Amino acid sequence: MNSLETALMIAVIAFGVPHGAADLYLGRTLLKSWPWPLYLGLYIILVGLVFLAWHFSLQWAFPAFMLISAWHFGETDFQKNSSGRQAFGGLLHIVFLLAVHLQEWKSYTAPAISNLLPADELIPWLGLGFTLAWVVFLMLHNKSPRAFLLLGISLLGTLLPFFVHFTLYFLIWHTPHSALAVIKTVRSMNRTFLLSFTGITLSAWGMFALAWNWFPQQEKMIGLLGLLAALTLPHALLFHLVFKRLKS
Repeated sequence: MNSLETALMIAVIAFGVPHGAADLYLGRTLLKSWPWPLYLGLYIILVGLVFLAWHFSLQWAFPAFMLISAWHFGETDFQKNSSGRQAFGGLLHIVFLLAVHLQEWKSYTAPAISNLLPADELIPWLGLGFTLAWVVFLMLHNKSPRAFLLLGISLLGTLLPFFVHFTLYFLIWHTPHSALAVIKTVRSMNRTFLLSFTGITLSAWGMFALAWNWFPQQEKMIGLLGLLAALTLPHALLFHLVFKRLKS
């Protein structure tokens, strides 16, 4: 990892972990009929299964992570729209994100997937086409002034490496946007919430600190992304319930 990647990864861990630290509290609020050991056990099992998949089959786990992120980002970015528009918006954003960085993405995918991707000479044209499609979609389906911030991040990302682009989106757009949903759902910051939030944040930071020292230098980026991917699946499933509750 170079110095820029290191700084961005630290930022993702510093701000990304707290934005998902309400998961267990939200789960207890939304799934009141579930016994606590069952809910916690399923959460841990999902995290463990994703991390194992990432460790043993990165070239398949990475595309799966991007698809889950697309679904989650779509719900976050277009939560006031229909489920179909949410899914389409999230998928289009990820497709746009991948299209403009397709050369980099090829190295992360399984040969079976990589062989299906277009020839290298077509990649710049695909990037241009999906950039225009994303801009049009954004202008039509997101009337908020914040859409210009998302648009700026997206267009700036076409000039940046994939990880930098993804990180800027996560830090500047997704994390604050997701935090707003947490605030709307958890209206009173009671003692139970604060204890849960603080405990999970500190525990996760400790886990990432241990992983930072454990992964070899050449594997730090992939290893830490694997931990983030492992936390993303249960987080995305839980926020799906949150957005359904906000609509009802």
